[in-house]
Amino acid sequence: MKRAFRLLFLFCGPVACSSSNDSSLDTDFSTTIDGGASPSEPTPLPDNLPAETELEPTYTAHVATGNYVWSVNPTSNRVAYIDGADGRVRLTDAGDGPTYLTAVTGSADADTALVLNTRSQDATLMRVSAAGVQSKQIPTPGGGNAWAVAPNGAYAIAWTRADLILGSKNELEGYQRISLLKLTPSAETSTALSVGFRPGAIVFSPDSAQAYVLSKDGLSVLSLAEAKVTSTIPLPPALGVQPALTDLLLTADGSTLLAREEVSGAVVAFSLATGEPRVLALPGKATDIDLDSSGQRVVVVLRDLGQYALVSVPLDLSLPIPTWSLAVQPPAGSVSVPGQGNVGFFYTNATPSRTVELASLASNPTAVRSLGLRAPVAAVFPSPKGDFALVLHGEVPEGIAEPTIKAAVSYVSAQENQPSTLVGLTGVPQSLAFATDASKALVVTTATNEFRGNLIDLSSFVTTTITLPSTPISIGVLAGLNKAFVLQRHGLGRITLIDFATGQSKTTTGFELAAQVVQGAAQ
Repeated sequence: MKRAFRLLFLFCGPVACSSSNDSSLDTDFSTTIDGGASPSEPTPLPDNLPAETELEPTYTAHVATGNYVWSVNPTSNRVAYIDGADGRVRLTDAGDGPTYLTAVTGSADADTALVLNTRSQDATLMRVSAAGVQSKQIPTPGGGNAWAVAPNGAYAIAWTRADLILGSKNELEGYQRISLLKLTPSAETSTALSVGFRPGAIVFSPDSAQAYVLSKDGLSVLSLAEAKVTSTIPLPPALGVQPALTDLLLTADGSTLLAREEVSGAVVAFSLATGEPRVLALPGKATDIDLDSSGQRVVVVLRDLGQYALVSVPLDLSLPIPTWSLAVQPPAGSVSVPGQGNVGFFYTNATPSRTVELASLASNPTAVRSLGLRAPVAAVFPSPKGDFALVLHGEVPEGIAEPTIKAAVSYVSAQENQPSTLVGLTGVPQSLAFATDASKALVVTTATNEFRGNLIDLSSFVTTTITLPSTPISIGVLAGLNKAFVLQRHGLGRITLIDFATGQSKTTTGFELAAQVVQGAAQ
């Protein structure tokens, strides 16, 4: 669903965030709906449908930098970094209990990673060079279980997501302490800060000058250079007490932050120039929001009305918000927007649905095209250019396929008069990744004692099957090498590297036994 600014760092490698517009990919659909001044009348629907589920991040978790894959071992207190070019594995020491790992993207050092050490209450910063790896311990007094990294790689924030703490019943614990890390080489620092109650999302300004922390109390604005909280914007009273805000989006010009309230479906916009929050006057409950490819308009899905809205930024609240109809039942409640092009892929997984709707997101939308599929939709992944999307169907209902087919993936073209193409899978999809040029996709599946990588050629739809020796736990792409990696469950570490171009794979097992141990240059 979210093209940019995920709550974590789960999928900003293979599908790069982009604000460019490719007019050659604009789509003129055949089924036309008046997209002029007057929107169609809403059709109220039952208000008892379950919530939409954002499954895309669960299929795409990975930690990679440049040509390296990183993996932690909290038991041995070591971090393995694997060279994707030759499969060589090296180890470096971390702190006590290295657990939460992130790539430092945008850094001048291409291969840089951070890991939170849960027992020693600090972080290990690791930089790879021709001489090996250099590491430095940086205090993180606030602890945490999540990272947020500035676009330029100069700052990182360690913080705690309460929703990731299983079994916690302490309603008074606010997880308000965060640690702001300055990552300047040879001048690294850490500053403990306090933000609002139960932070739920963090985003950075495009110039990496500020960070914005959304909590149940409001929006905390951080000056990164000064390492302090400069202001706090309270939430509008209309949202009630302790609202459940999600889907935090920052417009491309850095002027406006938007978020959606989970229960009421209200959408709030924070003006970062005036510090004023406003609730958008929508005609119905928003079930999903996303930015279009320009980064200056917000796509709002109004499932209960069978509609979507386009909201331009800067906001002009004196004008009504235009809406357009989505025709299919059950109604779409989610949208996936690619980094380029002017098309949105609308769908629902709140109830079984075999339809994806493709809608133009041009300034004055004129058409919607509905595409029937052969199995219920679980998640939708647009290509980077928006010329197609892959639809994961999850588990296929019994009776509609051969017993060996447990799930499926469909190729959906954004071009008119192109039917979808279905590829059957012998296991349930766990992860998905595109090749660097989006010509192929790797879908990792699991079945009873059977683990596979399914390498699908997206022009011929020929599938190459790669057997994985153990349970997959993470997948990602080394874009510079056009290779995928699959980390797997194994006591001593296991990784399979897959070449997108040739389909060849290489598995390395036993990081702790076979790897060269590199003593990180402590600073």
